[in-house]
Amino acid sequence: MGGRTITGLTAFFDLRSFTLWSKGKQANEIQSLIEKLECTLQAVFGRDFKGSLFFKWTGDGAMIVCEEIQIQKFFRACCRGVIEISRILRGDLESLAVGCGITKGKVTQLFMFGRYDYVGDAINEASKLQQFAWNEVCLTLEVHDLLLGKGSP
Repeated sequence: MGGRTITGLTAFFDLRSFTLWSKGKQANEIQSLIEKLECTLQAVFGRDFKGSLFFKWTGDGAMIVCEEIQIQKFFRACCRGVIEISRILRGDLESLAVGCGITKGKVTQLFMFGRYDYVGDAINEASKLQQFAWNEVCLTLEVHDLLLGKGSP
């Protein structure tokens, strides 16, 4: 069960103001929102990637790693995720927003705590990028260039 390093795409989704919003809420209200978000992300990524992704829930967000460099499909899925989650957050939940950061780079798959996970600079960078997004997607210059057909996957 040794580790392995690959080049992949990473997306990090996170809810803005979730901690403040969840304060004083009943557990079933919080659970209901998290289930909606999880189902939404699984649906938008499931359309194009049918099981070829690593998906990890991070409390009020998610980390997604794709080992296949399918930049157009991955970017579209991320955008659909932000749009669909933004729709869920309208109305009673409008104090919340979603951010998404996308990177491409080397990540290391490890087996730890009884399951696989990924670590690496690309993961950290995606996590940091999403902090700047408010119902939008932030991406690295490398991802931008790939979307425009510049650079190599």
